[in-house]
Amino acid sequence: MKRLTTLLVALFGVLGLAFSGLGASSAHAASWPVLKSGSRGVQVTTLQYLLAARGHAPNGVDGAFGPSTQSKVKSFQKANGLSADGIAGTKTWTKLTKMNLKPGHKGASVKALQTQLNRYGHRLGVDGSFGPATQKAVKSFQKSKGLSVDGVAGPNTFRALITGSGSGGGGGGGGTSRAGLAKDILNDRGITLLHFC
Repeated sequence: MKRLTTLLVALFGVLGLAFSGLGASSAHAASWPVLKSGSRGVQVTTLQYLLAARGHAPNGVDGAFGPSTQSKVKSFQKANGLSADGIAGTKTWTKLTKMNLKPGHKGASVKALQTQLNRYGHRLGVDGSFGPATQKAVKSFQKSKGLSVDGVAGPNTFRALITGSGSGGGGGGGGTSRAGLAKDILNDRGITLLHFC
């Protein structure tokens, strides 16, 4: 019984931190994630796809920021005139997302887009092909964030996808819930919630 109580206290503590982080993150909603060695989760997966699209493919896309990803971040930074520190921050994300994806495009950059759209409740196959389903999801996301609804995933759409920002203000549209965002935060920190029911 004591172990169960301890487990529940720890679980509620983690969830409390996650939800308090949500309140704090709304003030900094436009901040790019800072990813470095040891980071894990969907943002790292997106980073790995974008690096691959720019010719700096790490050894596999696995959502774990290990030595291969760090090396490829450094090589991308050096090739783009950035400080090669191996940490993916604002300047690195800005360079990586400087593109305009539209129907007909294929490749790792489209996989990054599809991965991010799925965070917002879209159920796309991550196949790297920008087809009608991906375009529909992009338009839906753009509308929910108050962006120009053109179905083209450019820098503003990528920024809103990755940072959770948008000019539409309030609430997370596109099927995102507070619980889903908390789960993403925990997942990005390498914490997996167990289902007991």
